[in-house]
This record gives sequence, structure tokens and C-alpha cells, in this order.
Amino acid sequence: EWLESLRAPLADVGAESRDAANEAGTMDSVAGSVPVTPPRIGIRFPAANVGWTGLTPPDAMGAIGPRHFLEVINGSVAVYDRRTGLRLSRVSLPAFFSIVPGFKFDPRVIFDAQSGRWIASAARSPGNLPEPFGVCLAVSRTDDPLGDWFEVFFFDPEHGDSLHDFPMLGTGPNGIYMGVHLFPPASKQVLWAIERGPLLSNPPRLGAMTLWRYEVDDLQPVPVQSLGALGADLVVRMAPWAGTMPVYLVEGSP
Repeated sequence: EWLESLRAPLADVGAESRDAANEAGTMDSVAGSVPVTPPRIGIRFPAANVGWTGLTPPDAMGAIGPRHFLEVINGSVAVYDRRTGLRLSRVSLPAFFSIVPGFKFDPRVIFDAQSGRWIASAARSPGNLPEPFGVCLAVSRTDDPLGDWFEVFFFDPEHGDSLHDFPMLGTGPNGIYMGVHLFPPASKQVLWAIERGPLLSNPPRLGAMTLWRYEVDDLQPVPVQSLGALGADLVVRMAPWAGTMPVYLVEGSP
């Protein structure tokens, strides 16, 4: 089950200037390691804080693109100029993921360098509405996060009454992947493989989707984000109780 929409949630929302201070950073060498030139911190600037939303934990995450840094926390989405730290936009998480009403939380964001697109996600609770729990997924139309985004909402059709907790996001040469832990009443781990091409096309659309479910005492599967030249579609299955971390190769198209 799914819905989709196209919009520009981060544009024209009242940009705010902030001073950005350049500071040089240092790192101590690890004893016995090969000497290396320590990285330098080129810029530091104030970003999101819990005072913006009052939501804890913030579940903070960020991604960097050619010109922007995009930060997501529970309750808020903000865009910064990566060179100066100037905040260009800030909207609430529900306003960003506006395709369906309800409470949005556990946001994730990545920048897919191969396509030059931003990909963001969040879990959704319907609250008192007679609607399913699920996941919101948004893909930017360009490398500018202030432009249009294409958004879809989907859920496990057999477990719409279960919380789709902490969706984990990744990309590969064939698909965009999302791992979710369902509970309660279901107690399952779910992995979606979503066809990559249609989401990046003009106009964008939701293509084929494949859903895997399994019932094991694990955390949700964690898709790998491909960096550099696209290679394989990989998924890590977290199994902390067994002390293992299996890695799976996803073959074929979703």
C-alpha cells in the first residue's frame, strides 16, 4: 500500500543567518600507529538542538552534498550552506513529510552521490486516526535540497497496526532499501527493496517494490549506502544477541 506526492518543503520558509567560525582541529595519534596528517576541522556552526522541538532523544542524523549540509532530528529538518554554516531553511518534520498526517519520527537522510539526489525517510504514527503505521520516503529532484522533493508513504499491508520502528536507509546500484522493525502486535523484521530508476526519473514515480519479512530475535536489517562507484547492493543483518553481523548480497532488480 502506498501514496505519493511532489512538492518543495524546504523552500521559502524564512532563511536565518548564523555566524560561522572557522576553527582548526587536531587529533592525537594513536600509540603505535603509522603517523598520519591529522584532519582539520574547517568550520563549526550551531545546528539543531533539542530546544527546537523538545523531543528526546533527538535521533540526529545529517548528510553532506556538493553545496549543502542537510540535518534531520526528531521534530525538525534544516539545511545549511556547507561553506559558511549559514542556515538556509528549517521546517518541522511533519511539514517536510506532509504526504500523510500523523506523528513523524526516527528520521534518516543520505546523499546519493551517484545520482546527485538526497534521500530521506521517517517513521509515521497515525495517532488517533484510523489509519496504518508506516514509513515516509522522500527523494529530491536535484542536488538542491531546497527544491522539489518526491514523497511516498507505504506500509506492510499485513501489519499496518504495528509500529514501523526506526527505518534504516541505504542505496545500491539497483535499489533504495529500507529496513524496519515491526512491533507490537507483530514482532518481525522487514526489508523493502524499491526500484531505483523510477524514483530518479522525470517525472518521478514509485516503481517495483519487494518486501521481505522474517521472525528472528534481531534488530532491523541495515542497508548499506554505496559510496564511490556503484558496486553491489548489500544489507547487514544485526544479530547482537548471537554476537554476529551477517552481510547479505541482494541480486537482481526489485
